[in-house]
Amino acid sequence: MELPIGGRYLLVKPIQTRRDGMLYSARDLSLHRDVLLYLYSDSNERREASLQALGPASRFSNEQYMHILDAGMHEGSVYAVLNAPKGAPLAGELHRHTLTPAEILHAIFELAKGMQNGMEEKILGFPVTADNIWLAEDKRLVVMNFWAEGDPAGGGTQGLCSLLYQMAVRTEEVPKPFDGFRRRLSEALAGLPPEQSEAVMSLIWRVFLEKEPMSSFVLDLRAILERMKPAAYSPPFHAPAGTPGAEPPEPAARIRPEDSPRRQLPVPPALPLQGDRTAAAAEVPRITSGAVSEAGEDGETSRRGGKLRFTLLVTGSGLVAAVVFVAVMALLLNGFGRNEDRKETEQPQIPPAAAQGRQPPADTTGQPQNDKAKSADSAGSEPLKIPDLAGMTQKEAEQILLEKHLHYYFELKPNDKPAGTVFKQQPEANTPASEGDTVNFWVSKGR
Repeated sequence: MELPIGGRYLLVKPIQTRRDGMLYSARDLSLHRDVLLYLYSDSNERREASLQALGPASRFSNEQYMHILDAGMHEGSVYAVLNAPKGAPLAGELHRHTLTPAEILHAIFELAKGMQNGMEEKILGFPVTADNIWLAEDKRLVVMNFWAEGDPAGGGTQGLCSLLYQMAVRTEEVPKPFDGFRRRLSEALAGLPPEQSEAVMSLIWRVFLEKEPMSSFVLDLRAILERMKPAAYSPPFHAPAGTPGAEPPEPAARIRPEDSPRRQLPVPPALPLQGDRTAAAAEVPRITSGAVSEAGEDGETSRRGGKLRFTLLVTGSGLVAAVVFVAVMALLLNGFGRNEDRKETEQPQIPPAAAQGRQPPADTTGQPQNDKAKSADSAGSEPLKIPDLAGMTQKEAEQILLEKHLHYYFELKPNDKPAGTVFKQQPEANTPASEGDTVNFWVSKGR
């Protein structure tokens, strides 16, 4: 019987063959739990480096990374014990995963945020291509080995774009020329709205040609996801014709009133306009006359029907007149209100002297000079700049950004600043901006 690794970990079966070792499912005999065990096949000169890299990595915890439970040496090989969520290696799921293009983008975005947090803790240099990613059952992408450096092209934002290509096209091969990359990925993202698909391709172009940093990548991808609507990227109905349930259910909006059961209550006809009184008078006798003829009433009943027609005509005319009167009064009141608003919002003209930078003449209208200065300032159009958020509370920062019509994204981080206050922002204060730009800021959680 094979001895447990480290005296407590019993190998169950191999899961994935890796370039530097093997990934196993294992059983922790001490705590009676299932774990993953990463067994290295490093040469003697690399064993010490692997053990040293595992130390700092074991102290880092993030849901986008597998947590290192234990590490050590066994018969000359380095091993690491990992706590993984339910799922499987992504490399084996590329051809059968069920994620839509929008879900893939969201998973990439969450992974990018986790990598940005890892960069702050000096966790970087690892690949994020499919062979180093675990696909959890909750559709989360989790990095398996984040303590060993790999190919630079497979890490950072370029690695994330390669991972997006692998998941969308469902292949492990990533073409080197960008033209082939772009063509196949555009076809795979056909389920997205055209505008968002083009925005994704533009982002990938900037990553490969302009080396876009992780912070900008996260903000740009977040903006793309925010502009999406669930109905815009819902997968189309692809059931084959002639099969049970092949036709999608008829939407409620297409049910016509005439198709409903005849037992429903009749809808009263709309009141005619004042100019159509003749048509209304002609219509009412036809309905009443038909009812009388079908009932077979005598001459006395016909005379009563004539009185009823006259009463209906007078009542209808009165209602039409009331509706017209109410409409006219509403128009008059609306016009009066607009005139009042125009008077209240009208701003005084800036004197020529003030426009030239000279002191304006003494006020002779009785309006305070300070009020005139405020009006003159509000009439000018100053360029929008990023406000200084340092020291503000989270609510204060959000309020001032909303007032300036700016989007924002914030994160809570441990910091020496008082809890709940902003200690960092991007872009910096007083940077020129336009309405709709995104400001990223960090709020202290204290120590």
